[in-house]
Amino acid sequence: MEEGTMLRRLRQGDGAALEALMDRYLPYVSAVVWNITGHALPREDGEEVAADVFVAAWDHAADLRPGKVKAWLGAVARNKARNRLRTAGLDLPLEEALEVAAPGGPAEEVERDEISKPLTIHVLWVQSPDKEYTPVFTGEFTFDIGLYFESQVVEVDTLGATFTNSTYGFTNRLEELTLSPLSLSCLWSTTLEENSVIGAALGDLRIVLKDGTVFWPKETIVRNPGKRDSRFDESSVKDTFVHTYDTCEVFDAPLDLSQVDCIQYGETKLTLPQS
Repeated sequence: MEEGTMLRRLRQGDGAALEALMDRYLPYVSAVVWNITGHALPREDGEEVAADVFVAAWDHAADLRPGKVKAWLGAVARNKARNRLRTAGLDLPLEEALEVAAPGGPAEEVERDEISKPLTIHVLWVQSPDKEYTPVFTGEFTFDIGLYFESQVVEVDTLGATFTNSTYGFTNRLEELTLSPLSLSCLWSTTLEENSVIGAALGDLRIVLKDGTVFWPKETIVRNPGKRDSRFDESSVKDTFVHTYDTCEVFDAPLDLSQVDCIQYGETKLTLPQS
């Protein structure tokens, strides 16, 4: 189901849209929850936290926007996982002592720059060779990573770059591309009509650094390369672009934009604008 359609139906109270949302994002939400709770909570508790995230999405469907759903769900999942640990009387992992908080809640956090991360530091320690911890800072200090990186967001000329799926024959065209040290956002069109067999994934897009390494994606997963599903109806591929989608990918670590050589989409190499 196209994301825009899914969100519209979700706002209308369509349960099938909620199921589609869970099918798409439950593995991601579960991973976010697990990264915070680990083995500190029973598996059933972690599953309940993940389910609560989608209850929040149902209750706040009006806050969800295409291209920003994943970031919104991630923010809610982190907050709920930390709250569950506190309710259980358990200590947060040390890295979680660097609070990720948005004064207006997860929707406002995502709205500022999709993945803004204000960090509130309450205490920092240093560890001596004999494993003793000494506090070097207590109190409260807030630093907004999202606002710091906001000035580094760049709009990349897509040059009408296209990617053709060799197995099914549909073509995607990159319409807009925005890159920041924290995320990649794309607007792209496809000639593939919605169907029950396959979806029109963005395609082969890579961020290549000046040393020749690929910064993103970290891994390329190919499922059944060249193997065509016999249920696929060729009439689903149209002569014109019939749908437009938003995609937002959040990086595992900040990207140094000065080290980007190009963004490769299909056979086209896109370069960042000169600063």
